[in-house]
Amino acid sequence: MRDRLRRGFATQLLLVAALVLSASIASEAREAPRVVAIGDVHGAYEPLLRILGAAELVDGEGHWIGARATLVQVGDLIDRGADDRKVLEFMMRLEREAKAAGGRVIALLGNHEVMNLHGDLRYVSVESFASFADPSSQRRLEAAYEKYLRLRWPADEQTVPETWKSFIAKRPAGFLEQREAFGRKGHIGRWLRQRRAVAKIGDVVFLHGGFHPEVASFGVAKINARIKTELAIFDSARDYLVRRRRILPSADIEEVDAAARRELESARRISERDRRDLELLGTYRNWVIAHPTGPLWFRGLAKWSDDELAARVPEVLEELDAKHIVIGHTAQLDGGIVSRLDGKVVLIDTGILGGAFYPGGVLQALEIIEGRFQIIDIHGARVAVVSKPEKET
Repeated sequence: MRDRLRRGFATQLLLVAALVLSASIASEAREAPRVVAIGDVHGAYEPLLRILGAAELVDGEGHWIGARATLVQVGDLIDRGADDRKVLEFMMRLEREAKAAGGRVIALLGNHEVMNLHGDLRYVSVESFASFADPSSQRRLEAAYEKYLRLRWPADEQTVPETWKSFIAKRPAGFLEQREAFGRKGHIGRWLRQRRAVAKIGDVVFLHGGFHPEVASFGVAKINARIKTELAIFDSARDYLVRRRRILPSADIEEVDAAARRELESARRISERDRRDLELLGTYRNWVIAHPTGPLWFRGLAKWSDDELAARVPEVLEELDAKHIVIGHTAQLDGGIVSRLDGKVVLIDTGILGGAFYPGGVLQALEIIEGRFQIIDIHGARVAVVSKPEKET
């Protein structure tokens, strides 16, 4: 199993410099006097402000008052909810304010951030797209369609460009502006590409989905570096296809994948680097960033039985040189934050978006001070983290 996963994750990806790895290790080892961690937000702007206010990290206007505290958000700031843009721009500002006050905001990548970076937009709400719209949105759509018709289509009668009607049906108001904002040069895209997938503070590791033992063996720094490399390879392949007029800059992940395959089949002249990137794109589902056992997608630590957890988590903790793992991704809708295996695993996705998506969701944050784990509720009260019964797994 381990060899198979390692081969899948290797996928001929580039190695990163040792300097990058050592810098990552140093930054993650920094201690913090107080750590507050929150789970998946999914575009729930007002609930986010409320729980951060209850944790005494922001004031009534959403500005940092947390002094030297560290806030960790474990990914999935976006998708499903209506206020993706508000949430992202708020976190970007809060990060700057916390740093100026001697604190930190660590926003980690979740699977939904990466999905948006790559154009997998299944969970973006119409309201979220609309928040990016401006008075020129319709004109930009019309111009984009003209460019779309002028793409270099393959000499294949089965490939028929979309009609205007189908083109705009898949691209609601604000679509192009959202894709631009998440692009490599967009203000949101630049910020997200600087995020890590895993953070280690003292003896606690934070991430979105979880660690399979075979993945944990890579270590925190190498996993972060690998994911950064994978993001860069995807961007490089996309940029090549845009330059070659095979896709629009706003192309979704299916369009990018199809164009890459056609280009490899038909291109007469292509550089060694561009060919490598396009070939790697064809193995995307085996990348660390997209694999079911990768740190952004894995649910085993939330779903395994107590026996399996007891058998496998000690190995994970040993590989990570840690005592605790804090994760989101799998919503706990029957009471909120819980621990498993005597606090070795803490589940903090409490479904704060609520509503039809997360019925039973509650507003909670996890607080860690001097090794003591406790839950902060919406009223600011502190209670102990409880264990999750076996019957709920």
